[in-house]
Amino acid sequence: MNIGRAKEVTISEADLEEFIKALDKCKSNVYLVTNEGDKINLKSQFCRIIGLHHIINGGRFAGGHLECDDDDDAALLFRFNIYGAEN
Repeated sequence: MNIGRAKEVTISEADLEEFIKALDKCKSNVYLVTNEGDKINLKSQFCRIIGLHHIINGGRFAGGHLECDDDDDAALLFRFNIYGAEN
């Protein structure tokens, strides 16, 4: 686990259902940091609803980035952003 600075990942476009599956695979906290500076923990089901509502505009990701406490989670989400869902 990364004890220092959180790893940042930007999600450009993604299938929402597959993105949620990727979040569920994460071992530690994953935060959505909005363009306004709000930090929402996407591992919490309640916060996930609020966070996803905030970043989805017309079915597309509309801004913000993710911060991961765990390096492996950051790598998983980075790969997801580039390659999409694992087959």
